[in-house]
Amino acid sequence: MVHEPGLGFGEGGFRHDAVAVVHRLMTAMLLRKAERVWISTPAWEARLRPWAFGRSIPFTWLPVPGNIPVSTTYAPSSHPLGYFGQYDGRSTAVLNELLDRIQAPVLLLGRGSERIRHKWATSSGSLLPEALSQAIQSCEIMCHWYPDGVSSRRGTVMASLSHSRAVVTNEGKFTEPIWRQSGAVRLASDASGMAIQLDLLMRDTVATRTVAQAGNRLYNEQFALNNTIRRLMAVSR
Repeated sequence: MVHEPGLGFGEGGFRHDAVAVVHRLMTAMLLRKAERVWISTPAWEARLRPWAFGRSIPFTWLPVPGNIPVSTTYAPSSHPLGYFGQYDGRSTAVLNELLDRIQAPVLLLGRGSERIRHKWATSSGSLLPEALSQAIQSCEIMCHWYPDGVSSRRGTVMASLSHSRAVVTNEGKFTEPIWRQSGAVRLASDASGMAIQLDLLMRDTVATRTVAQAGNRLYNEQFALNNTIRRLMAVSR
């Protein structure tokens, strides 16, 4: 099962590329013995298959379910927006631009959020699953930004969809067609576009509810744990 295939070349310095080489060697060794490869997003097949060196191995997409159980404790909406994602250097720069553009209170969730200092942001820091579920439910709209775009391997967006929150996120090189075709999320290509989509939803409660329902429906039909089990059982039979 491949969730991340390895570091890419040309994305850092010499040490980064050296580790990327090691990752390719490890991948080739694994694929030499593998009979089937499960992948967290269809995009990984193109990255992995060359390292099978012609072996006819089936690559099968396995949905990744959310791992934050939905709390049954009542959590009334008290924040117009929530953000759940990465807080590294590039992500922080985009997040700060997004906060400057929307100029509305945002609850930042997850590890690393406490490092963000912005007048529109309130940070939760790390939370246990029950508290994190309640925090997600306290937000009317959730936004997520990913350097390579939203994809089915992103656990943070799965958490928002499983909690029936309306989602605004970005598309990128690893974004599968299902995200645009389903209408389950509002997509943009950059912070400016995300700010526009967030503003539109904050002004339209009906649209927010429609997106939230479509997102939860997509999650239950494609990504919930029962779908993962069904695909595994189909192969075992």
